[in-house]
Order: sequence, then C-alpha cells, then structure tokens
Amino acid sequence: MDEYMRYLEELILEKDSLKLVKNEVALPLIEEWLNSDCANVRRAVSEGVRIWTSRPYFEDNPQAAIQLLSAHKEDNSEYVRKSIGNALKDIRKKYPQMISEELKS
Repeated sequence: MDEYMRYLEELILEKDSLKLVKNEVALPLIEEWLNSDCANVRRAVSEGVRIWTSRPYFEDNPQAAIQLLSAHKEDNSEYVRKSIGNALKDIRKKYPQMISEELKS
C-alpha cells in the first residue's frame, strides 16, 4: 500500500480523525475522494462514510452520508459498488425511510 493510501486509511478509520466530520469543512474532501480516479480511494471513503453515520456530524445529518454514497451506487468498479451497497444496507438499519426515499430518486 502506498503512502497516500496509508494516510487515507488512517484518516478514515482513526477515531480522533473522525472529529473532522463535526463540521462541513471535511465534506469537500470526502466528495473529492469519492470522485477519485482510483477505485481503492473511492472504496476507502465509502467504508469511512459507513462508520461515520454513528459520528457527530453524520449522526445529526445522516442524509449527507446517504446522498454521498448513493451518488456512487453505479460506480464503474464492482469493488466500489459492493462497498457502497454494503454501506447503504448498514445505514438502512438505522434510517430505513431515508434510504428508501434516496434510492427511489
């Protein structure tokens, strides 16, 4: 794994780093990574957003995580699509109506 991927993984999975999500400053960075040319980066972010729904910003704003993920449900990488699908299924346990509404659109 290269240096960038290691940094990305630490940022996404480390509890202290998730404090970034308390404010919307992190959202442009998350969006940028979700639009990366690298499938590994897109997948890593989708895994991060998945756990972020129990963190302060996304817990209060679950629709933001749902919209970020669902925008990539038709990713050209099967690897990423499966990660997005799993994330949405996990989030659906907590927010079933929101997921259903988002997937209809």
